[in-house]
Amino acid sequence: MTYAIPRLLEIEPAPAPLREHSEREELYLRFADRLAVRRDLTRRLVSYQGNKQQPGLRWMRYKEGFSADLVKSNLRMAEGPVLDPFAGIGTAVLVAAGAGRPATGIEIMPVGIRVAQAIASVANQWEDADIKRAGASLLRSLQGKEAPDQHRFPHVPITEHAFPAATERKIAQARSFLDQMDEKDPRRIILDVACMSVLEETSYTRKDGQYLRWD
Repeated sequence: MTYAIPRLLEIEPAPAPLREHSEREELYLRFADRLAVRRDLTRRLVSYQGNKQQPGLRWMRYKEGFSADLVKSNLRMAEGPVLDPFAGIGTAVLVAAGAGRPATGIEIMPVGIRVAQAIASVANQWEDADIKRAGASLLRSLQGKEAPDQHRFPHVPITEHAFPAATERKIAQARSFLDQMDEKDPRRIILDVACMSVLEETSYTRKDGQYLRWD
């Protein structure tokens, strides 16, 4: 038995389509004349690590932030008002305002807004003695009777059982104490942040990026 040999056709390959610029490349080309390479940008300068010794900015572990020194270096490069559309805990606007520059921050996360408000309140409105008196009152409240159920920690599924039972009771007592103060009272704002800043250390969890890691 024989098989017919198929005829092989020589087909010209289609020309490769012209490669269009990616969106990233388009942005680069658009702003190329405004970009500069800075060799002085270290990991510490561009991350929250640089704020570990900064009063106020070190109160809350906010890994998504950058350092006050980075803001200061950028302020020296340009004049005029400062706008940070993703303000976080307010590093850019707080540092700029401290340097006498008009500054506006936009932030969607309530915790970021609260921390920025607390730092500004301590810097501009309240003396150390006033803050210590407010803190002492909060601590005394933790020795009182148990708080009503509505002041228990507002858990989401991943935080269930994240605290020892005794800590849960103290959190509820602290929340009950703070709830008696006006929401806009700078003392309440400062104590809110003070309480939030120790939550991780008093729990079985650690923040790992956008997730909680159980310890």
